[in-house]
Amino acid sequence: MNPIVSVIVPLYNVEKYIVRCASSLFEQTFKDVEYIFVNDSCKDRTMELLNEVIVKFRVKEKVKIHSHEQNMGIAATRLDGLSLAVGKYVLQLDSDDYVEPDYVELLVMEAEKTNSDIVICDYYHDYGNEKRVCQVNPPLDVNKCQELLMSGQMHNAVWNKLIRRSLYVDHAITPVVGIDLFEDKITMYQLFHFAKRISYVKKPLYYYNRINIGSVTSQDKAIVIKPAIGVIKHLQSFFSDKAIEDNVARAIAYFKICIMGLVLLYGSKELLDSNRELFDKPTINQVMTQPVVPFYYKWAVLAYIAKMPFLIKPMKMTLRILKHFPALKRKLALSALHQ
Repeated sequence: MNPIVSVIVPLYNVEKYIVRCASSLFEQTFKDVEYIFVNDSCKDRTMELLNEVIVKFRVKEKVKIHSHEQNMGIAATRLDGLSLAVGKYVLQLDSDDYVEPDYVELLVMEAEKTNSDIVICDYYHDYGNEKRVCQVNPPLDVNKCQELLMSGQMHNAVWNKLIRRSLYVDHAITPVVGIDLFEDKITMYQLFHFAKRISYVKKPLYYYNRINIGSVTSQDKAIVIKPAIGVIKHLQSFFSDKAIEDNVARAIAYFKICIMGLVLLYGSKELLDSNRELFDKPTINQVMTQPVVPFYYKWAVLAYIAKMPFLIKPMKMTLRILKHFPALKRKLALSALHQ
């Protein structure tokens, strides 16, 4: 008989974190679970330590381990995990994070009670000595959730969301191999599009590691540009034959403004010009009302649409300086957000 939940954990060189992550899973109060670990060709002691934890908790019969002969990236790793899953529901964790003991139980109970396709929970930002609660408070309307996701007002992550597995299977939703940043955004806007019901557990159950400087979310912004453009291409293709509400269309425009700013500040005007067909020219009002991007992104996009690219260079130089003062940069970025 298949388990109720499949928990998928991609692994790549996380020897510092895997014991904590795996232990938090094997200590779950909900027991009808299979654990799928996908080894993306780890070069450190990750697998040795994982096997020690499996033996310690005596859960070998609940664990599947799949290994890549060479590193294939997070999208391919998540894809392989999904292909091995047989549970009614799917949870996906990052291997440098960890969870509360009732993480699985509370999410499953909510899904079963409400017959939901997606259940969202709150989470912690874990800075080591400090943990900050992030209250998601999502709207329980699918269309509104998609709007918040696309505009950047809801975290892309799959890890604080229990997903009915049939949603992946029935609509052939998979990560896009080769896009290893923003890969969760691609997955989530498809899942929200096809979901019928969403519910919410108002409790932080997941610890999001903010101190792992080797993680993909801490990479230099320049590295993000290529996958970001890949997401825009996928987004254009996915929504090309689908009717969407005005609020979602507006949110997609907001997301494109964010990526335009990213390319202009950390790439080049020439790169944006070469992908012009992906980006509708935004209005000044759209740029100014974009709800989450920092002011320097807006500055760059406004300079671009005003055909005054010479105004972008001083901002790029300023950002290079601010890179050495991260606290000040965060403060300046937050000052532009609509709270």
